[in-house]
Amino acid sequence: MRSSRSMMAGGAAWIIPLSWVPSAHDTNDAEHQELRVRADLLWGEIGMACEQQYGNQIGIDLTTPESAYARELIRTGVRRADWWRFGDSAVVCVVYAAPLPAPMSRIALHVIPYAWVWETAPGKAKKPLVPTDGDWTWSDVVALAAETLAASGTD
Repeated sequence: MRSSRSMMAGGAAWIIPLSWVPSAHDTNDAEHQELRVRADLLWGEIGMACEQQYGNQIGIDLTTPESAYARELIRTGVRRADWWRFGDSAVVCVVYAAPLPAPMSRIALHVIPYAWVWETAPGKAKKPLVPTDGDWTWSDVVALAAETLAASGTD
C-alpha cells in the first residue's frame, strides 16, 4: 500500500484487513498454530455466510489472469480469491500466501466495482480498469488505527 489511508478507501476499492499470521519465528509454536487455525476458521465462516445469502462463490482465475484486477491480486501475493456480487459491487475474500503447501499469511475483504471481476457485465461499456494498490501489511493497519485515534482526539 502506498499509505495507510489507501487501505480503507483505495480509489474505487475498499480493503478490509481481517487476519494476519506472523511468521513462525515471531511467535511460539502454540500461538502460531492457534493463529493459523483461527484464520482458517474465519475464511470458512465468511465463505459459508456469503454462500448461504448470495449463492456459491466465483473464483478468480489467478493462473491465467485476464483482468487488471486479477494481475494486481497476483502482484500482491494473493493465492486464492473468491467473490460474490452485491448490487453494483463485488465482495472478494482474498488469501495471501506463498504457493501451497505454505499456510495463509493474511486474509482481507475487497469491496470493488463489479466490473473489475466481471468486465463484460451486461450494460457495461468495456473500458480499461485501473485497480487500486491492493497490498497491505499489519503495520499499515496499526498505523491507520493510530491516525484515526489521533484524529478523533481520543487516547
